[in-house]
Amino acid sequence: MSEHPPGGSPEWLRELSDVMSRAGRAISEALEMAEPAARRAAAELARMRQTMAAQGAMGSAYRGDLDELRTALEMLPAEQLQEISAAAALLASTADEVLRER
Repeated sequence: MSEHPPGGSPEWLRELSDVMSRAGRAISEALEMAEPAARRAAAELARMRQTMAAQGAMGSAYRGDLDELRTALEMLPAEQLQEISAAAALLASTADEVLRER
């Protein structure tokens, strides 16, 4: 014999459905909140990768490894190459100035 009227659903099934519905909304809200943080983290990781690549290029230049330097620079975006070029010019200029003062 059935515990619920014909065509109806048991109370536990309605409660389970409500719980699942609330859980689904909570997960959806959590994902919506996490998305901007994930985008910021991805952007920061990309920036860190580019910084590390630039540092690697500087190390290659310092060691005089021109093949490795060129390979490292070819992997960087044009904007970063411009920044590295400007920083390198400033470094060279300042180093020359300090040498003249000695």
